[in-house]
Amino acid sequence: MVDLLERVNDVPKLVDEIRSELKKNNLKEDETGCIGFRFWHDWPNLVGYRAAPYECEIGNRTITIDARRVYQDARGRPVRVTGKSARKKVTSFRESHFRWRWKPTAKPRT
Repeated sequence: MVDLLERVNDVPKLVDEIRSELKKNNLKEDETGCIGFRFWHDWPNLVGYRAAPYECEIGNRTITIDARRVYQDARGRPVRVTGKSARKKVTSFRESHFRWRWKPTAKPRT
């Protein structure tokens, strides 16, 4: 959660909603985890990094966050990723235009 809040820091409404839900459930940022897209071996310079979409369970609600992603090369220039060979040129990415939605957390069937 801490990493996610750093990434979406420039979207105050989103940060406020997440922190409000954490507070309502007596949870702390560093005790709550999220899952996200993970770059694999076919992205040699980004292996292991996480990116949108993210999903976080907070109490009895789940937030799903998506974003626009721009890939960049070592000089900071945008890279259009059209195939595996282009992925080798990518050294970083930026996310923007965050969109999110809340839904009730699915309860396990018993």
